[in-house]
Amino acid sequence: MILIDGKKQSAELREELKQEVEGLKQKHNKVPGLTVILIGDLAPSQIYVRNKEKSAKQVGLKSEVIKYPDTVDEKTVLNKIEELNKDETVSGILVQLPLPKHINKQHVIETISPHKDVDGLHPMNVGNLSSGYQGSIPCTPLGCYYLLKKIEPNLTGKKAVMIGRSNLNGKAMAQLLLQEDCTVTITHSKTKDLKGECLEADVIVIADSGNIKSGLPTVTTSLRGLVDGTIVVDQPMKAVHSGLGGGIVPDAFMVLSRIISSFHNEKGELQIEGLTPSEGEVFEIPKDDIKKLLGSDEINLFETDSYSKRLWLEPALSVLAIDAPGVDESINLLIPSTKAKVSLRLPPTENPEHAMKMLEEHIKKNTPWGANVKFIPESKGSGVVADPNKEFTKKLITEFKEVWKTEPAYMGVGGSIPFANVFTDQFPEAELVLIGPGDDEGNAHAPNESVCIEDIEKLIQSLINTLKNY
Repeated sequence: MILIDGKKQSAELREELKQEVEGLKQKHNKVPGLTVILIGDLAPSQIYVRNKEKSAKQVGLKSEVIKYPDTVDEKTVLNKIEELNKDETVSGILVQLPLPKHINKQHVIETISPHKDVDGLHPMNVGNLSSGYQGSIPCTPLGCYYLLKKIEPNLTGKKAVMIGRSNLNGKAMAQLLLQEDCTVTITHSKTKDLKGECLEADVIVIADSGNIKSGLPTVTTSLRGLVDGTIVVDQPMKAVHSGLGGGIVPDAFMVLSRIISSFHNEKGELQIEGLTPSEGEVFEIPKDDIKKLLGSDEINLFETDSYSKRLWLEPALSVLAIDAPGVDESINLLIPSTKAKVSLRLPPTENPEHAMKMLEEHIKKNTPWGANVKFIPESKGSGVVADPNKEFTKKLITEFKEVWKTEPAYMGVGGSIPFANVFTDQFPEAELVLIGPGDDEGNAHAPNESVCIEDIEKLIQSLINTLKNY
């Protein structure tokens, strides 16, 4: 196995680019410029754009970020791109993805000049890449290609297996490897024998869990599964004035609210029949620590005998979104149609097919007043149970004790890691290890997300020691 030092290679490449930019400046008295268009306030997109801006400035590029609210119309964005296409001071244009639903991604991509298309997604650049001609190449596969060539300059005749076929990564990487005379196999979610196309795995380590608190190494023993879908209410009526229909017409909001209220009792317990909690011992988290984990001492919690069991071993349904006019835009009308996105977390051992069926039956059973309601199933995934008594995990626990100087804890996780099921399905004999450096103050998936550096260092050291002795 060859370990690629990506940080070292990145530093070397940045220095090379810095010198190249300086050379262009000296020779042509011009500095290349990157302009990024950012639409909306998605936290991941903002982080990516900040990093791109920082990287551009480090190598001496001019950097500009043009920001629009997520309500901006498509024409405004396309007009701005056309303006940047004509601007000689702009060398590259990047529109940060994803885009709001009302903006057509293909229209945006095709409007960017192929010569300024930093992402390499314009059809002309895609065609150039597949034909072996010069053009812009998506940065992630190009970076991977660069790293491969650093350690193996001659890739001729090598067998390469691509997992994934996205336009941005998988397909582009496959084309780059084909140009190096590799024999390329492209696999994806519909590949029948992914395991056979790739490799045999003895241990699968997924570092996407966390610690119960800083300084306490934690082994995750289970993940909840997940099913979700959309409840659609479409009453056979037109929008009518509330003074005419209020009190005699079951409008869409009344119907939806009755369905939503049927999901839980007064204690917050889920009322969907047929869902069975998983069994198992849990590390009990005190109520005050739960509040700390949620970020507020003032937050109200349902009363329960065990918050840990409810979070890790029991089902939970959440309403994620409802289509409705905003309060500021409201008028005195009874709405004929609406919809709500619901997410149902499953006990680790619950079958998602069965759970989806139970959810649909519950909605049907609790639809009031003969209303016209349908449920549109969407994604689903199984929960995961990881045995802490298997060989690799036991050795890792020993190293946890040595490195952290304390006994580790064991916990379930109320969330889901969808790709964990992909690995366990493909490698059923492999040992699954779920760990991570996250902690109770990390504010995961929220603004100001953080992690304890010392815990990261100790986790890495524990893994290194375990791998050496495995």
